[in-house]
Amino acid sequence: MIHIRFAQKEDIEGIINFLRKHWNGNSILVKSRKIFEYQYCRGDKCHFVIAIDDITNEIYGLKGYIPLNQTETPDIAAALAIVLQGVRPMLGMEIQRFLEKETKCRWLCATGLNPNTSVRVYKLFRNKYTVNKLNHYYRLSDRDEYYVAKVVKKNILPVNIGSAYLKQLKSIDELNTTFDIKSCRNHKPYKDIYYLQYRYFNHPIYHYSVMGIMLPGDSKALGLIFARENECNGTKALRIVDYIGDKEAISIAGSSIQNWMDERNYEYIDFYCYGIPHEILTKAGFVLRDNLDPNIIPNYFEPFVQDNVDIYFFYTGVDPLCTIFKADGDQDRPNLLPEGWIE
Repeated sequence: MIHIRFAQKEDIEGIINFLRKHWNGNSILVKSRKIFEYQYCRGDKCHFVIAIDDITNEIYGLKGYIPLNQTETPDIAAALAIVLQGVRPMLGMEIQRFLEKETKCRWLCATGLNPNTSVRVYKLFRNKYTVNKLNHYYRLSDRDEYYVAKVVKKNILPVNIGSAYLKQLKSIDELNTTFDIKSCRNHKPYKDIYYLQYRYFNHPIYHYSVMGIMLPGDSKALGLIFARENECNGTKALRIVDYIGDKEAISIAGSSIQNWMDERNYEYIDFYCYGIPHEILTKAGFVLRDNLDPNIIPNYFEPFVQDNVDIYFFYTGVDPLCTIFKADGDQDRPNLLPEGWIE
């Protein structure tokens, strides 16, 4: 009989075997137990819900999840959902409902949905879930040739020259003294200091730049930008993957962002996001890559693919003030192990 329950650490090998057989045998999550546990384990907990046969221990479906805070009613990012077809109608939704109920989560999201399957399913529950795709914004450097982006039309917006500047925060302690994370407690989602430390400062492979948007004379940041470099074809791009704080602060940071780009010689900066008003991002100099934009701003670098990519998501409820970013879930995780990687 199929039973839906939370996974335990002793289930990890069975989960990895399921992923190898029914998903992707070359995935980094299959090849590296260390990366798997970094993403999905905290202490003695393995953050998966599994549909499993109690007698044979065969897994028929699963969903991973990442708590974004340690409150009693946490906000959660789901990541990696796979259900075998023909087992039980709507088994995937059963797993989803179990996760929502048993975690007592206040809010839950998932990015990277398949537009032909998961998007259609979640759209059936219009009053229960918000389903959409992330907006993809970018800012090009002004140069003659581009080696990562494919630029048909060079569109570089002017930015307001303001007094705001970017301060790089090199440790979680520096972040904690520069920005009041608890002031965002009512935001959806709320990412606490423990999540930020684990996700951005303690990552085993990626190096993230964390920058506070500051005003002269103030010791507290208005907002936090989380970003990561990609190197490819002899050049670099900066990917903004998360943002916390006052959305309006982005609009006064355009010249500082431009300076950051110039100093490090980035070909472009891009930003997958939802919930940041369009006018705020255009004031900061970002262009929306929509269906009318002829340019290609790649998303995949491991391996590199020069294509535009749309990232679909859902979140629970219909609150229009929620924000979603590329790093919410597993859309900003490594796909390749570094040379010399040791488990």
